[in-house]
Amino acid sequence: MNQDSTFDTNGTNCTGTIKFLYSYGGRIVPPSIEGHGGMLRYEGGHTRILSVDQSISFAELMVKFGDSCGYSVNMKCKLPKHDLDQLVSIKSKGELKSVKEDYDRASPGEKIRVVLFPIPVKQISPSPPTSYVDFPSGCKS
Repeated sequence: MNQDSTFDTNGTNCTGTIKFLYSYGGRIVPPSIEGHGGMLRYEGGHTRILSVDQSISFAELMVKFGDSCGYSVNMKCKLPKHDLDQLVSIKSKGELKSVKEDYDRASPGEKIRVVLFPIPVKQISPSPPTSYVDFPSGCKS
C-alpha cells in the first residue's frame, strides 16, 4: 500500500494521489491488420504520466495538462476495460470523480487513461475596413 494514501473499508483510495496516463499530439487510429487485437490505438505524439494530489481543482489539473502540451486542451478519458472508442469528455471535477470511481471499481490502482485534444482557436474574421472620410451618397455637378 502507498504510504501517502488512506484506504476505506472497500480498499478505495480516499486521499493521496491520482495518476493519469495521458497522450497528446497524436491521433487515434484503427487497428492494423496484424496485431493490437482489433483495438484502436494512439499513434504518434507524446504519452506521459502525471501524478497529482486528489485535492487538486479541475482548473489546476487542466492548467497542468495545458502546460505539458504547450496549448489549452480538452480532456477525454477512456472508460475502464473499454477501447479508445469509449472516450468520455470530462468538463468538471465531478465528472472526473465519476471516472475515477469507475476505475477504482474495475481496476483499483490503475492509471486513468486520458487523451488530450487541442482546443480549436476560433477564427476571427477581419472586420470590414473603416472609412474615415464621409463621402456623400449623391454627386451634384
